[in-house]
Amino acid sequence: PHYSDVYTVVCECKQGKKRYVNTTLSQPLLTEDGYFIVVGEMPIGTKLKGAGKVISVIYSGERKVYDLKVSGSNTYYADGFIAKGGSDEW
Repeated sequence: PHYSDVYTVVCECKQGKKRYVNTTLSQPLLTEDGYFIVVGEMPIGTKLKGAGKVISVIYSGERKVYDLKVSGSNTYYADGFIAKGGSDEW
């Protein structure tokens, strides 16, 4: 674990339901077209697979965070968002 700035990504689906995930700016999330984009480079309006369109990214403060690495494709679900796990450097 380490400390990092955390942001809340807010998405809205076509039915108007909102989804939220807390993450760092360096976290890659899967877009609707099958590419990963890091939160820090993600424009408002980006469509995320299964989560909807990004309507805001809000600074939430500094917190203890963990880097996850999972077997297989190294992707996982985080509150309905599809995230990419850490690199092989560990």
